[in-house]
Amino acid sequence: MNRPTCLLFAALALAFAGSAAQAQRFVEPCARAETFPLPATNGPYDYRTEIATRRMVESNHFTPRIENLIRGRTGTLAQELSFLLHAFPNHHRGLAALVRYGEREKSVQPADLDYSVECYFLRAIRFRPDDLIVRMLFAEYLGRLQRVDDAATQLAYVKLEAADDPITQYNLGLVYFEIGRYAEALAQAHTALALGMTRTGLMEQLKAKGQWVDPPAAAPDAPASAASQSSQ
Repeated sequence: MNRPTCLLFAALALAFAGSAAQAQRFVEPCARAETFPLPATNGPYDYRTEIATRRMVESNHFTPRIENLIRGRTGTLAQELSFLLHAFPNHHRGLAALVRYGEREKSVQPADLDYSVECYFLRAIRFRPDDLIVRMLFAEYLGRLQRVDDAATQLAYVKLEAADDPITQYNLGLVYFEIGRYAEALAQAHTALALGMTRTGLMEQLKAKGQWVDPPAAAPDAPASAASQSSQ
């Protein structure tokens, strides 16, 4: 299935080594997210802006083998992902890998992770509320848990903040489609088209589900008034 670019490509900190008792404090749905620590040293860093630091961290703790969940480089996969997300809470590809890891382990909180997958997302949002890609990744994850209303809450925020950005509006439509909100996906497709988006993937997906409707034809320009015509 075609997914947003951010979902497809969708760390200078100590690896979390909490005990099982500590992990239990953050069982889904991470009721104590407000106490999930944001360290004062060694980050946290913004994934979008701290490029040099990010690349240095990724070279050790987010290699292609780690991202593809094959094996860790300096520790277990869970330790590598925790390390990465400790330093870069809003690391888009790291969060996407974390979701895949949880799915592979068939758990919202794999036994070797200190916190639930949801808690990492909540921490990322608390760290950078304006990171719309994190919210879309989180919405897709919530949709997979059949928590569609919670996912829609995140997407409503994205829609409000995306304004006239055609790529974000389009990607938003893809996530709406992913969680089964076809009417909203259609509206986003129309919005993206009006903003100049040329990609057709979302339209094709909606057509395949029998959900596509062509956007309304643009209203013709109002005829010039008699007065303005006479003055020409």
